[in-house]
This record gives sequence, C-alpha cells and structure tokens, in this order.
Amino acid sequence: MVNELNDIVDSELPGRAPFERKEFKVGDEKLEFYCRDVIQCIQALYGDPWFADDLVFAPERHYTSQDHSCRIYNKMHTGDWWWMVQVCDL
Repeated sequence: MVNELNDIVDSELPGRAPFERKEFKVGDEKLEFYCRDVIQCIQALYGDPWFADDLVFAPERHYTSQDHSCRIYNKMHTGDWWWMVQVCDL
C-alpha cells in the first residue's frame, strides 16, 4: 500500500522545473545564465501539497487592535495593491 502511494505521488505530482542554460552576447563578450521556466515553477508550487497552507488567493487586512485603527502591511496580500487587483472595495 505504501509503495503504491509513493508511486502515485512520484508519477502524478509535478516536479521542479529544470534549470535551462542560456547564452547571449554583449559586445565581444559571451555571457551565460541559468533560469527556469516561470510557468513550470508556478505549476510545481501549486501542485505541491507541501505549500498548500502557504498559498494565498485573496487579499486580507490585518490590524494591531480590535477597533481596526491601525492597519498592518506585512505581506503582499495585505496591501492595497492586491485589493485593487482583485477588484475589491478599499
């Protein structure tokens, strides 16, 4: 039973995107860099149960007090920008 579950996890969950080597020329100098395909990276993050509790899909407002007099901006999803992008009322 455990081996069957491991086979399912290994075969059906997406892996990490491999690094790709890119080369380009600036003047007479050849430069190389390594990168990953951003879509494959996003698919790997969304498909990995390890990150399920850390993914945030909606904006949040956090405050220091119960009367909501002082707002905290400590992560991307707590900012006004995310509220505007999600077409929520400020």
